[in-house]
Amino acid sequence: MIVLFELAYAFAKIGLLTLGGGMVMLPLIRREMLAHAWLSEVQFIEILGLSEATPGPLAMNCATLVGWRVAGWPGAVIATLSLAFPSFVCVMLFGMVWRRFQHHPGMSRILALLRPVMAGLIAAVALRLCRVVLGMEFEAGGWPQLVHPLLVAVAVAAVVVHGRVSPVLALLGGALAGAGLSLL
Repeated sequence: MIVLFELAYAFAKIGLLTLGGGMVMLPLIRREMLAHAWLSEVQFIEILGLSEATPGPLAMNCATLVGWRVAGWPGAVIATLSLAFPSFVCVMLFGMVWRRFQHHPGMSRILALLRPVMAGLIAAVALRLCRVVLGMEFEAGGWPQLVHPLLVAVAVAAVVVHGRVSPVLALLGGALAGAGLSLL
């Protein structure tokens, strides 16, 4: 029962204190999971992969899967609702304030300053995840083992950035390429 209260508090705090969506929430979710020893770094990455692969918002999927992993179905429900409720209240309040002050010059300055902060948070998560994943690959077989994952990552990033392939197809292609390369 105490775990459910801890889950509720952790995800409500994350939902209340983050701006910018699911990618921005990932560092906070990761920190909470490791601080409470609910998940290891590897388990967090696995849940993150599942969250990306399932339909729906990334942070909500992550909260649901973490809650389920920690406390079963009650944990999944508590974590999901705890993450969503503060955001819902904040959006309602921000909507009321926005209607009143949307043309004020200070609002555009505030929003302009938040964009690079969110980009930095997303970049930090990406770099941390790369370090962990590449570290796992390196431990599995040294530098030669890193060649295939790096080639797949660069190829997928290139086709997605240039807009030639949908991220869903890139995800499926990366999974197939990884499966094929693992057979070599």
